[in-house]
Amino acid sequence: MRNSETLRKEHELVREKVAFYDFTLETLEVTGKDAREFLDYIFVNDVANMNEGDALYTSMLDEDGYTLDDFIMFCRSSDTFWITTGMIDQMKDWVGKHVGDKEVEFNDITEEKGIYAVQGPQSKEILNGILEDNLNDLDTFKFKNTTVAGGIEVMAARVGFTGELGYELHFNPENMEKIAEELRGKGVEEITAEEVTLGSLPVEKGFIADSEFIGANPVELGLGWTVNCEKDFIGKERTCSYKNDGPERCLLGFSVEEDGVNIEKDDVVEANGEEVGKVTNYTYGFSVGKYIGYALVDSKVQKGDEITIKSADGEVKTTLQDRVFHTASSTAGTH
Repeated sequence: MRNSETLRKEHELVREKVAFYDFTLETLEVTGKDAREFLDYIFVNDVANMNEGDALYTSMLDEDGYTLDDFIMFCRSSDTFWITTGMIDQMKDWVGKHVGDKEVEFNDITEEKGIYAVQGPQSKEILNGILEDNLNDLDTFKFKNTTVAGGIEVMAARVGFTGELGYELHFNPENMEKIAEELRGKGVEEITAEEVTLGSLPVEKGFIADSEFIGANPVELGLGWTVNCEKDFIGKERTCSYKNDGPERCLLGFSVEEDGVNIEKDDVVEANGEEVGKVTNYTYGFSVGKYIGYALVDSKVQKGDEITIKSADGEVKTTLQDRVFHTASSTAGTH
């Protein structure tokens, strides 16, 4: 991966200029008189105080406090919310089991939604050139409804999964090519490599994916800031205990300088000859010039401690560190 000029180019376009890519996820629309109250109970973050135009990063836990899914939701009106997810069937099943007699309706609107991520330092300038309404007043985790290309309706949200200034455009999928043409007309290249869009870009910034969150608690993942312990929610007991007293495990980073080391998810991590955790992610970071990864480890080990990873190619010795490897430029949101 280190020597791929194609991957390096796609990565650097986002870090240094701008690029766009298809980031279409599944979308569940939740509506009804009790929608806000219900979602505030199902999710860990503060849904109750969302206003129209707000986006919110949050997660959904089981009764034992372990993450089932994380996602961004959008408050479309006082009683209408969009939730973007990669596991909509699980979400529909979970909310269906807990809705009881509340007045809430769930509609899978995935077929009505396409999503482009437009990411990079030049993203606002580019979008201001094709949108009817500029994005100068749009703060992180905010969105607005506007139009592009002769009246095509879009929802423009200041969110992203790259750690750069960036936005998502949500629209009817029949208009995907028309919007792509508008972006290309401004000189914006489309990128397609998941090794970049889901790998090198987010991992350099410490962002998490399902390889991290499934079976872990948000506080273990450093996401205690998303948890509102002033309210009731499913999985609260363990979660707020961790937030108050500290978690049993932590998601930390590690790096490897040499090429050709075959480290994979679930490889065992040892410290002082004892198993302390497992690898959750491993990729090459083009901006930092080395291989980087995450390990979910017991809280008895910490940043600065030496570890041994038991890989298929043998033992790899490295040191635990903060999982944010690339600190230059602006973090502009997460999935």
